[in-house]
Amino acid sequence: MINLLGAINRIKRPFITNCKEYHSGLYKNSGWPSMNSSPRTGAPKGEQLRAAYISARIDRLPAVATIWKLVALLSIAGFFELYDLFQTAYISPGLIRDGIFATGNQGLFGFSDQAAFASATFLGLFFGASLVSPIADRYGRRAIFTFALIWYTIATVIMGLQTSALGVIGMRFVVGIGLGVELVTIDTYL
Repeated sequence: MINLLGAINRIKRPFITNCKEYHSGLYKNSGWPSMNSSPRTGAPKGEQLRAAYISARIDRLPAVATIWKLVALLSIAGFFELYDLFQTAYISPGLIRDGIFATGNQGLFGFSDQAAFASATFLGLFFGASLVSPIADRYGRRAIFTFALIWYTIATVIMGLQTSALGVIGMRFVVGIGLGVELVTIDTYL
């Protein structure tokens, strides 16, 4: 089987932007892999080839300072996103100590406040990732990435100002929505 990426990297040809060029015979018998080669995944063969062309194009982009700056900023945003997500585990003992969360089954919905806190986080992540993040396709990933970053930052600050379990858990759900959108949009850049 032909390794598509390896074949494309070995052959120094211009990037084909239109698959009609390929089908019209312009690149036939020129060393390019055929549309029938290497069906390793369930994706149609044309899509595999197109993905290989795009990947090869991205690999040929020069590593300039602008790209490294973007990667650094996105990595910092990803760090704070994961830091906020992991807050779920280590913030509960402090909330119990301060008397905001109850211990045992005396919590908010008849089960422990820690469980409700974690559930609100992951329910918010689910809603954010599955229902809200598709708007990034319509309004642009950069704008939605920035909006989600600001969203969960403000919601986390408001959550820190709450004095009741219901307020903390409700705001954690709102934070989870922002984190869910952020998780989806940041991966498209990195």
